[in-house]
Amino acid sequence: MERASLLLSLSPELIFQIVDHSPSTVLTLALTCSSLYRLCQPVLKQHRDAYKKYRVTSDLSPETVLHLFIVGPTAKIERWHVRELEIWGSRESWEDWRSWAPKLPGRYGLAKEAPSRSALSAQELQRYSPKGTEWWRFSEEEVSNVQRTLESGNDGYLKMLLSASCPRLHSIRFAKRLGDAWSSLMWITKAIVRSEHCGGIWPPGFHSLQNVAVDVSIGLSPDQDDDEIHGAGLATLLHLPHIKNLYYCKPSPNREDEEDEDFEFYKLYRLPTGTSSVESIFLDCPDNLPEEFYDALASAPKGLDTFAIRATCSYEHILNDVDSLVSALADKNPQLKRLIVYNGMGLGSEYEGVFSCPPSDFKCFEAIKHLSIGADDFENEGSCHAHGQDPDIVDDEWFHNIERSETLDFLLSQVIESGAYKGLKVIYVENVEGWACWSGRPTRKQLAFQKTTAAGRKAGVHICTLMNRGDGGYWKNFPAKPDRFDLKTGPCRGKRPADWRLNLDTGKWGPDCMGCGEFCFKNYSEINVFSFSTFITKTTLTPEQARMRIRKTRKKAIASKCLVDPSEHIVFAVTLRLVALLEPAAVFVQT
Repeated sequence: MERASLLLSLSPELIFQIVDHSPSTVLTLALTCSSLYRLCQPVLKQHRDAYKKYRVTSDLSPETVLHLFIVGPTAKIERWHVRELEIWGSRESWEDWRSWAPKLPGRYGLAKEAPSRSALSAQELQRYSPKGTEWWRFSEEEVSNVQRTLESGNDGYLKMLLSASCPRLHSIRFAKRLGDAWSSLMWITKAIVRSEHCGGIWPPGFHSLQNVAVDVSIGLSPDQDDDEIHGAGLATLLHLPHIKNLYYCKPSPNREDEEDEDFEFYKLYRLPTGTSSVESIFLDCPDNLPEEFYDALASAPKGLDTFAIRATCSYEHILNDVDSLVSALADKNPQLKRLIVYNGMGLGSEYEGVFSCPPSDFKCFEAIKHLSIGADDFENEGSCHAHGQDPDIVDDEWFHNIERSETLDFLLSQVIESGAYKGLKVIYVENVEGWACWSGRPTRKQLAFQKTTAAGRKAGVHICTLMNRGDGGYWKNFPAKPDRFDLKTGPCRGKRPADWRLNLDTGKWGPDCMGCGEFCFKNYSEINVFSFSTFITKTTLTPEQARMRIRKTRKKAIASKCLVDPSEHIVFAVTLRLVALLEPAAVFVQT
């Protein structure tokens, strides 16, 4: 007869202590025998409840953070199950200890209710203050500062402490709240700096953190959305030991500090040098950051996979020193696979007017699959070759006497027909027709990019233009600007409408084109050639007839079978920028 396990001879209280010692093994331990399983039932229920309630945690209620710090095994289990943390705003005084009431899209504030408390108890103050000394060796002065912060009702330190205390936390998202003090972000960056200075001793939450999104859009209109955040915070977050994905909106310089004659860039922007674990950076609407910032940012990662940069819009120039970014990335991160630019016209200076890098600048990237190039640069380099370097391509006068879109049409068709990019699968062409209208030119009489479309059909390459939207689903591979539907604890609950699609020109999610033609056909006086994924023979359609044709054939065109298996190849995309997904490279062009 087998002897009973000696473990079962222990008292239930001692067994519970053993179970609580390592939450990750409680299920395995419980399943070793039926007796242990019965004993572990209360603990297993605590784990199930904690997973359901706290896996995605937020500060919508002011009491949530304090609840997770209650001393005892229940709070320990609850902290262990926190995987994602969403911060909706800063509470700066006890009057602010009310629930956040987001009604998205739009501005939001605190609920009209009584504050949940007016002070922390002496026991609570004694519990929270020493943590700074325990993890970050705060000086007496810093401990006093923490004490004053807690007594004032500012909750930034508490939320930093929570993010540092959750051993399996992998994501933090900061929602955009206009006029916010960003106290939690400031405390987190301060703690990161101290962790580094303490010899790289990281609290468990910082050690496990992989994804950070700062200033997630809540659906404000552009004229409302004018807040900025100091770029030094972005630099500090790159020091997290296991950071993988970083989104940062509207990083800006501290103009007062930088105008000081004693200003030293590397003292203010503490960027790592070739040591950051970050794999994907999305820089959204940077505002006149110094050139040194982009050089240092390109040098920070040790294995960057994706870099996306986005301007607020295509007609407002917001920074002047980004041109060096591509060469810096090519030099420091030649293994980069994706370099995506959204609203590229807004990334140039007032005089250049476009994110400017000729195709030859990308030769140093060894594994590039997506990249962005201004179509002007694409055309200029082609014109340069035509002017004597390669006379067999085209007469130079051809580039100066034809319509702008026809130049790009010719060059793109040549790219396809050359067969140089064996994995070329999709080209996206931005609204060139609309550009003609904005520049005061007459509306077009013929469909744009006919040469490119014909070459693409012959080579098995999707050509996506204003009039031809089907791309085989390749748009899903592009990085997107996070929005209110990525916030899982707000009113949207992380559920984006099924008919929304990523706009590859702006990088934002929005309702997909439904084929009404109301916008598209404003750019044409009549249509001579009409195309979806297959050609319709030459005909003459009035705008109204074309709209009717779209409504009848749109679904069929979208549902048409992809020419190749998308999982095996890449995409080449052009808009007034040109984006290419190649094998092994990709290009995106903006004019």
